[in-house]
Amino acid sequence: MKRLFAYITGAAAIMLASACSEDASGSEPDFSGNLLNAYQITGMATVFIEDNVSGTDFDPDILRSRHDEVLDDYELEAYRITFDDETTIIFADTGEEITYDTEEERMYTPYFLSLGQEVSVKVREDFEPVISTHLSSRSPYEWSLIPIYTAETIEVGNVSIDTLISMYSFTDYYDHTPVIQVLSFMDDSLYSEDRQHIHEKFYDYFSQDQHVVYSQVGGEENLMFFDHLFDEFPHYLVLEDEELIYETGDLDDIFRFLDDDLGLEKN
Repeated sequence: MKRLFAYITGAAAIMLASACSEDASGSEPDFSGNLLNAYQITGMATVFIEDNVSGTDFDPDILRSRHDEVLDDYELEAYRITFDDETTIIFADTGEEITYDTEEERMYTPYFLSLGQEVSVKVREDFEPVISTHLSSRSPYEWSLIPIYTAETIEVGNVSIDTLISMYSFTDYYDHTPVIQVLSFMDDSLYSEDRQHIHEKFYDYFSQDQHVVYSQVGGEENLMFFDHLFDEFPHYLVLEDEELIYETGDLDDIFRFLDDDLGLEKN
């Protein structure tokens, strides 16, 4: 079988050399890649390593597009990882351990293990690289029956503003209708009542001709992943056409920007 990413040749050999270096935990990771949102169950994350379409560069547009291309001879290396109270999650740059209450915090997995960050993983089981050839879609939502491992150590890289923009920007999901995306990073819970109230305020801008989509990316459960980006919370980013067009720490200023600067109309 033709394999784009044999571990013994070319660029893949470089990737292996990198993967075999010690991580911040002092152990050698079994694999390294990028964390993706794939509607995984609670306590599970998805790691993309490489495919035979774009190599190691995952295209975030796939996550936001309605057009799921069916591919022949698709080859993918990706894994699901589960974690429990014996799993160590650490920041790659500092080695600082991320503490969480397993039973309570697992439900928030999509909010901190699916942001596109680089990640290195050491698993408990004996690891063997697997190239999945039974799939026909590049969308992580369609990746069934890929290997699942239990994580011993998860080393997470810092998320960047550029990564957040690429992961959260809408592409062709709303066809030709302009979409403004507002990302919030707040020090209250990701599931607080205030979140719903804020959502309702943005509904006033939703119409056939314009869409304003609000997403609370950061909350008290995962703000440690964004401390390096912002000096204070709350903080808001406004995106359009995959570009950051405005940011502020004042929610009222967001609505002023939508009304006065962008000239959006309320229903």
